[in-house]
Amino acid sequence: LGGALEQGRAAYDENDFVKVSSGIIGTSEEVEKSYVRQTRQPDPSTIRPERVLRKSLESVIQRDCNGEAYHSVMDSLMSICQDLKLQQIENGFTVAVRELMATFSLRERCKGKSQSMEIDVSTFSDAVLHLGALYAKNPGQRRELEFA
Repeated sequence: LGGALEQGRAAYDENDFVKVSSGIIGTSEEVEKSYVRQTRQPDPSTIRPERVLRKSLESVIQRDCNGEAYHSVMDSLMSICQDLKLQQIENGFTVAVRELMATFSLRERCKGKSQSMEIDVSTFSDAVLHLGALYAKNPGQRRELEFA
């Protein structure tokens, strides 16, 4: 078994994975940004610091209140989550963003906009999975019982 495991590791090139440095701090001032999958090392000039991400979240909430399409709102939330993850920010703000993602994915079904009337299971599951770890690092969150 050990030899097979070693062979499996050899099949992956270390350049296939994006490494995240614990010291990366975003410098982008761009409030609105679409989600783009990271395929190379992150450039701090394309990542927003928490202060800008807070403005971005306010904008996303406002856009949602104004009736913007679910998928557009979720794209923006995914972009916020990505910038938080790349900077390894795992605080109460990150909890709030993930809770909002979970809430929006459930609410979309209640609005009846989806033809299938199913929740966005992928987004909901991803949010709840991350929330479990975030609640462990940030105990006493107000909505923990809803999502834990």
